[in-house]
Amino acid sequence: MKKLGIVFIILFQSLVVKADLLKDFDSLGGNDTLINRAKALQPEKDVRVVQERTVDRRLRSEISAGYNNVIGGDAYLQTQMLTAQYFFHINPYWTVGLGYFSAFNELSREGQYLITNDNLVPDVDQPESGYEVMGHFAPIYGKINLFNQAVLQFDLYGIGSYGNIQLNSGETNTFSVGAGFGLWISQHLTTRLEIRQRFYEAQRLGSATQIETTSAGFSLGYIL
Repeated sequence: MKKLGIVFIILFQSLVVKADLLKDFDSLGGNDTLINRAKALQPEKDVRVVQERTVDRRLRSEISAGYNNVIGGDAYLQTQMLTAQYFFHINPYWTVGLGYFSAFNELSREGQYLITNDNLVPDVDQPESGYEVMGHFAPIYGKINLFNQAVLQFDLYGIGSYGNIQLNSGETNTFSVGAGFGLWISQHLTTRLEIRQRFYEAQRLGSATQIETTSAGFSLGYIL
């Protein structure tokens, strides 16, 4: 009975969350009054109304976690990152935030080939972790019709960041620029797809080397 009660509670909570999510889906759609008036004028057409941003992002906080795959940079390394961010939405256009990332590295095919065939160990200065301050500017927004079941709001935004990155050789400055696609699933749930160019200085062969990487990332967030 105790196990059955626990299962019932979990199912009940799942249904409540689903109901709230569907309610939020509906709230992101169109204005029912405007839609009904438009349909009355042209009943033979499927009418939908695109309004202003309906997800409130004025003076609100957001926390998120994500994954980044790093492309380019050191030819002998393959790097992936786990990320955690805090955002403060000043208004629908401007957002500032703090970010932390932890890196996981392994030798690329080129690096493994160098060891296997040439008996040489590549000189790499792999990233380990880092933190940064970020700014987002979102001038473009719209809505997506999801299989005629829900209407989701999205934003296209530019990204700029500055911070420090911990390398195997020590700590150095880093900055990045890029663009993102934010999909607001409900008044609280968010997803982001981002691509960035990151720049920093690494130590290789006893001298400083400029590193430029491209990272593609995905994250899930919750607006408080």
